[in-house]
Amino acid sequence: MPSPLRRNRPRWVSKEQRAEAELLRRRTFVPFRKWAIKVRDVVQVNGGAHRGLRGPVVARDEKFGTVQLDLSAHGHSAKQEMHYSRVALVDPATDKMTKVKWRYLEDGERVRIAKSGAVVPIVPHEPSDGVAPPKKFAPSATRAEDVLANTYVPLPDYSLRSARMEMRREQAAGGGGGEHGGDAEAGGDAGGAARS
Repeated sequence: MPSPLRRNRPRWVSKEQRAEAELLRRRTFVPFRKWAIKVRDVVQVNGGAHRGLRGPVVARDEKFGTVQLDLSAHGHSAKQEMHYSRVALVDPATDKMTKVKWRYLEDGERVRIAKSGAVVPIVPHEPSDGVAPPKKFAPSATRAEDVLANTYVPLPDYSLRSARMEMRREQAAGGGGGEHGGDAEAGGDAGGAARS
């Protein structure tokens, strides 16, 4: 007869199922800008059933903190999805798994530095059709002499604000000028006459 304390628990749970449950329990949100793992990086799996396998990152999912790896070279299905904490970048100098830190070079470029001191390059995107995507900003979009040119053109004196100020001046001078101005004054006089 099973113990009453274990009545609601499964009788046998595998080590992998316990590890997966623990991973889901402590899953945390890490924004993309803090991720050292980029798409097209070669990473090595450091835990789970695929431990020791290497492959490029195909996609990243910020919502669930997962990456998709292409492990088809090892006989697995085309894409394997796993938590980003289960993969590590491969150091180009030592060809082993490594942790990386973001640092700035002397020229101001932000790079990933491995524990061995080697720079882990970010693999550029190479389109399959041979057409490069357009750049967001052209390097010479504005000429140097046009940068400091004064291009501000002030509005004319007559604007909406000055028109409202003129209307208020006319109303204060006794001209009425507004839609309800004359009615309010007439109603006020009638009410005053009725009270006296």
